[in-house]
Amino acid sequence: MKLSVLDQSVIPEGSTAATALIDLGIGRGAGAGSIEAHALAPGVPVEGDGDNFSGKLAELLAFLLGGFPEGHLYGRIELMPTAGAPEVWLLVASPQSAELAGRLGLTISIAHFGRPQLTRTVVEAYRGAFDDRAGSLPRVQVGVGVYCGSTEEEAQRVFASQRLFRLRMGRGLLLPLPSPEQALGGLCGQVEPLAGEVAEWPRCVVGDPDHVYKALTSMTEALEVDELMVLSTIHAPEDRMRSCDVGVAVRGGGAVPSREAPGVPWVT
Repeated sequence: MKLSVLDQSVIPEGSTAATALIDLGIGRGAGAGSIEAHALAPGVPVEGDGDNFSGKLAELLAFLLGGFPEGHLYGRIELMPTAGAPEVWLLVASPQSAELAGRLGLTISIAHFGRPQLTRTVVEAYRGAFDDRAGSLPRVQVGVGVYCGSTEEEAQRVFASQRLFRLRMGRGLLLPLPSPEQALGGLCGQVEPLAGEVAEWPRCVVGDPDHVYKALTSMTEALEVDELMVLSTIHAPEDRMRSCDVGVAVRGGGAVPSREAPGVPWVT
């Protein structure tokens, strides 16, 4: 199984875009609020254009891989550079999107961190609809939040930043990620919408190394996951590195790292 870490840091010193892992990821959502999405695409209604998603995806794949029918207007367009298209991943959070990806023979990345109740159903829908006539095989990546500390208490302290950030985001407040200390103070007396959420696997795995290791291993084995995408909205870089260490242990089937374990060099 492969491990990826979703991070918005700069590419590490000594690396280039050519040596870093760069795939083309596609999702139906705009990745922003409706107003921000409309500002980026003024011609699209504020409520979105989800009904035309499959058509837009087919069009994009035709641009990247070739395949416009003879006489199609866009078939005259020559893309540059011509070094070849990146591997295409489809971000999915519903069985419908998963089935579409399967019919097109694409690799999927499941937004477990967004809709954890549907993850198993999404995997089953994708594999059931997969078209292997092109010789490709179904491949599944699952994106899950990981917040690991040396103890349960420490993990919850680190996780507090994400809890307050999400609470604010739900209220339309896109503010910088708070420190754990700021977050613990800001959460006092607040009602969190996701506090009572029930799912086969939580959207965010929070705990000490042993708990996190067992939870991630349980998910990857049950779903036969090919790749794990770790999302850790953690304030301090050193705390984020410790969470990544646990993911690496799951990937390699190795020992659970201790708090003193060194960080993974290629994880920024």
